[in-house]
Amino acid sequence: MNPHLRRALLVLLLLAGAAIRLYRLTDPPLDFHPTRQMHSALIARQMYLKWRPGKITPAEVQARYLGYRMARYEPPIFEALVAKTCLWAGRRFGFHLWVARLYDLLFWLLGAWGLYLLARRLTDADAALAAVAYWMLLPFAIQASRSFQPDPLMTVLLVWAAWAALTWAESPPRSRKRPLLLGLTVALGAAAGIVKAYGLVFAGGIFVAAAWMRYRGGFWRKPAFWGGLAGLAAPVVWVYFLMPRGAVGGGFLQTWTLRMLPLWLSPKLYGGWLQQMTATMGGGFLLLALFGLVLASPAGKALAAGWGAAYAAYGFLVPFHIATHSYYHLPLLPLVALGLAAAVKTLAPFVRTQPRMAQGVLALGLLAAAVYPLGISYWQMKQCPCRQEAQTFTELGQVLPDDGAMIALTQAYGYPLMYYSNRAVDFWPTSRFQQVFNLSAEAFARLFAERTRGHAYFLVTDFTEFARQKALRHYLSTHYPVVREGQGFVLYDLRRPRKDAP
Repeated sequence: MNPHLRRALLVLLLLAGAAIRLYRLTDPPLDFHPTRQMHSALIARQMYLKWRPGKITPAEVQARYLGYRMARYEPPIFEALVAKTCLWAGRRFGFHLWVARLYDLLFWLLGAWGLYLLARRLTDADAALAAVAYWMLLPFAIQASRSFQPDPLMTVLLVWAAWAALTWAESPPRSRKRPLLLGLTVALGAAAGIVKAYGLVFAGGIFVAAAWMRYRGGFWRKPAFWGGLAGLAAPVVWVYFLMPRGAVGGGFLQTWTLRMLPLWLSPKLYGGWLQQMTATMGGGFLLLALFGLVLASPAGKALAAGWGAAYAAYGFLVPFHIATHSYYHLPLLPLVALGLAAAVKTLAPFVRTQPRMAQGVLALGLLAAAVYPLGISYWQMKQCPCRQEAQTFTELGQVLPDDGAMIALTQAYGYPLMYYSNRAVDFWPTSRFQQVFNLSAEAFARLFAERTRGHAYFLVTDFTEFARQKALRHYLSTHYPVVREGQGFVLYDLRRPRKDAP
């Protein structure tokens, strides 16, 4: 391909991907895994109010308190960056969640650059465009790279760690850059693990693959290999060890890994895993990427083996989330993109032998394949009722009583309600949550007594989930009066049981 045309296509892909990510920039982050996004939003707002100079209102004191309630699953780096940026912009600017989307866009563009360099090294400059197109235009990538959570930044750091590792592995034996490239690989991999601990799993897989490329069979005997692994792990372990004990997610590893080990023997894990993987990455793209990786260069195969093994290990570490949460598959996206680049390189010679008419039809098909996901993403963003939902939660906070503690069956663990209404609520478990943790229906009375102890009100806003919990509906309607009811909510008074209760 003509170099000028290649550069023009690369710029066009980056501009198209950036433009769709800027569409409806200021929409509330309720479109993609709102539980995770609003968790970060509450923490970031708390940091902003903590660091902002000047007087603080009673409402802001409450907002800061709600942020302190959030468990810290990883160091709040992204949240602090958003809070600091809003502070640097001045008091009149205020706190805005859409700042996170601007940073996400910056991160993702940097990731596109790193992915292009990596794919070009493994394939060629033309095939690398396919990797960038997938990275920038895939609907799942567009959604995930607009979300307020650490996963996009972690994935971008992994891309650059892979580029540094491959460059180190292929550098001449006596090159002065070798120690610098090894240090860069370790630093980027450790940074990915600090941003989110599971990034360390992928960084380790990438580094092992690079060490095998460099030293072949005896890589485990090399001091550089063990030094690199120690350099990857030590900063991550140190950072997480220094986090306050009460802030580290309430035993995330014990709850979501050790307690979920029986899922390894359940077909639900593998069915959900495959369903999530194909839904996020695209089944056709996955097959084409697998074809490309099988026929890739030795370096490409080694990197795919290390990255793929890390992805498998990661999935078994979080068996519930890998089968139910789409964003847990985001670290797989760069590997699929590299596989597509390898497939394009393999198929390109065959395409060049075809008549011009066939090549023209293929070009139109590729254009449609690029435009179609943009249209899908545009339609999804346009249809999202995020603004209305945020407004509903805001208005709800104005009518709810404030004379007692409240437990709620509501969306996203109650985080949107807490953020937009500035009201503290405890979360009543959903039916799926109860199934996962074996909270049997037979023990409903005990569960209700334990969960509602010390609460004055029971709020319901998620009526889809309320319809699934027949025991809860019956118990509330027969034991407690409705004190307030309106558009999208019903409030029961737990302090005044019905006299005619069975």
